[in-house]
Amino acid sequence: MNTGVIVTGAGDSVGRVIAEVFRASGASVHIADIRPEAVAATLADNPGMSGSVANLAEQVDVERLFAEARDSLPRLDALVNCVGIGGPRGLTEELDRFHAHEAAFAISLCRLQICS
Repeated sequence: MNTGVIVTGAGDSVGRVIAEVFRASGASVHIADIRPEAVAATLADNPGMSGSVANLAEQVDVERLFAEARDSLPRLDALVNCVGIGGPRGLTEELDRFHAHEAAFAISLCRLQICS
């Protein structure tokens, strides 16, 4: 039976390599990345992979990602989350402490939990 895998943050770097290793092992792989050009390049270099452009900070994108993955994978056996962003940079007293960390928290923890 064919293993199905979703890899987020797979447009380049560690996420892309993980997706390629799964694909080389015979798995069906669906990738996700926020950058359309990165998704297109990864898919062009890896025939048989499918992918979605998705911002995991947006609930609608997360829902669409999983709908598209369900349509392209024979089953889903694994989810590899390789996405995250750092918090804001600057002097603490100059940052809006509540909103400054909101995106980093949403991507690095909340959405990964929702995807799982």
